[in-house]
Amino acid sequence: MTIVETMHKATSNLENETLPNVLVGTTEGLHHIMNGLSRVELTGHEVRSLVRIASELWAIIDRREVWRFGLDDRWRKVAAVSGLDAICLWPTSEQVLVGTSEAHLWRLRQRTLEPIPSFDKVEGRNTWYNPAGS
Repeated sequence: MTIVETMHKATSNLENETLPNVLVGTTEGLHHIMNGLSRVELTGHEVRSLVRIASELWAIIDRREVWRFGLDDRWRKVAAVSGLDAICLWPTSEQVLVGTSEAHLWRLRQRTLEPIPSFDKVEGRNTWYNPAGS
């Protein structure tokens, strides 16, 4: 289960304080808890590796797809991994990286995921594995 907690500036009727906005990715969707209320988004999908990049949320959906929740308040599929399971996301200042099963690394370029060949050519690479992907 992936948990990402951000702070949401909401006002409680009982106290004037900031309440947590909690997102929990599960095998049955994304649970969003805000102001003491809960709702499920992406019902029926496995949600993994949830990350925030600026004002957007990014997630791995069903072990193959990268989705983005943007300013239009909708989840949209951005790209998909072929032949491997997507395990984790890592945002950089220039791109989104995706770690996969078998310890491979892909980068998102526009709407396409492409492997990073230099990552696979590192000396000793044949001894690596991704314990999260096993």
